[in-house]
Parts: sequence; C-alpha cells; structure tokens
Amino acid sequence: MKNYKVFYLLLVFILLVQGGYHTAQAEDNSSEGNWEFALAPFYLWAVSLDGDVVVGPQGGSVSMDFGDIFDNLEAVFIVHFETIYKDNYGLLFDVNFIDLGGSGSTPKSEINVDLEATVAELLPYYRWINGDHNLDFMAGVLYSRVSQGVTFSSLPLSIDVTEDWVDPFLAIRWNWGFTDKWGLVVKGGVGGFGVSSDFVWEGSGLLTYQPWKHAQFLLGYRAVGIDYETGAGPTRFVYDVTMAGPVVGINFKW
Repeated sequence: MKNYKVFYLLLVFILLVQGGYHTAQAEDNSSEGNWEFALAPFYLWAVSLDGDVVVGPQGGSVSMDFGDIFDNLEAVFIVHFETIYKDNYGLLFDVNFIDLGGSGSTPKSEINVDLEATVAELLPYYRWINGDHNLDFMAGVLYSRVSQGVTFSSLPLSIDVTEDWVDPFLAIRWNWGFTDKWGLVVKGGVGGFGVSSDFVWEGSGLLTYQPWKHAQFLLGYRAVGIDYETGAGPTRFVYDVTMAGPVVGINFKW
C-alpha cells in the first residue's frame, strides 16, 4: 500500500509539471503587463507533527514522523499562489490540508482516531527592495482549523470536536537570485499575539532553480508552530503543535 501511494504522488507531480509548463508557455504574453503570477499547484511537504492535542480531559503528546503520517494519510491538499502588481504590491495565498486516520486497540475496545488539520495564509505584502535581492514585508492573517474524532467500538461513546480560528500574522521574506537560474528564498513570521492563538510562528528556507522562463523548482525546509488553547474542563481544547519537514515542488510563473 505504501509503494502504491508513492507511485501515485510521483505520477501526479509529473503530470502537473508537464501540464503547468505548457500552460505557462501559452500565456507568455501576459508577463509583459503590470501583473505577475506564480502558482505551485501541488508541492510536497514531508511534514512531521510534534506537540500536544487535548480535548476535554482526553489527549496528550503527539509525535509522528513523515513515515507514520504517510501510512495513515487519507487525504492531502497543498497549494501556493501569489501575484504582484508593478513589482511592488503583492498578495500571497497558501493552504495546507491533511486528513489522518488511525486505529488502535485496548483489551476491551477498538479505537479509531481521525484528525483533520488545515492551515492557510492570506498575506498582502509590499516589496521594499526589488532586484537581485528582493525584500518583502507581509501583514495578513493565518487561518487554522482542526477537527478530531475518536470512536470506541465497545462503547456508545465518541469524542468529536472541531475548532477554527484566525490569527494576525506578520512576516518578512528575502529572495536572492545569486545567478540567472539559482536563487535562495528565506521567510520568517510570527503571529497570534493572544488574539486567538497565544503564539504562531513560521520559518522556511528554499533553494530555487529556474531552468525555463516559466518553471521554477523548489527544494528546502519549512516549519510552522501553533499554540492555541480555549475553553475549560470538558470543553477545554489545546492545540500546541509544530509541523516541520522538507519541501519539494515546482512553481509556475507568468
């Protein structure tokens, strides 16, 4: 089963590379205007989870590496899009959705656990420096949604909770094109500030390679941490989790 998933993901990735590259070629003339666009329709984030998830009196530490997550993966959706106007005023949209399902057993019952997590960024930005070195200042929101369900085969009992919240988020991104084809992108940001989450942070570093005018390959590392807590007693919900891992993908530009 695991080999089948690997083959499926590689096939989807190859099809997107071919289809997106020819689409970008067909839209060559659009880059001559005031707008520029970039789309990474399905990049791969080999994410690991580490932290605490608590629902009422239930929960505790969670630690899953990419192998564990891949074995229990039921659905995934990852996309990154951004646009910039006249080389200065931009908008970034990034969404990551993951659905994990797992099961375990006790001497008295089978336990099924389902976890869905969505993290999305909407960040308008201003490009303060433009050239071989680009420096972007970003200010927007980070949306989080977590749904966790637990069922017991031997008991008429299930735990099902869904929480979603929005945090203010500030970030800086530095992009250095050190050759005509190679570049480095570093991004860091913080948010929350007690508005919804106590604290949110993000950090990433990407090496880019652009062999063609409209296609750019990405390779690097990304980490996102969210510390959120609400309620008390039976309604208490804690999501204090760090998601981190290598990133690989292709970015289409026009």
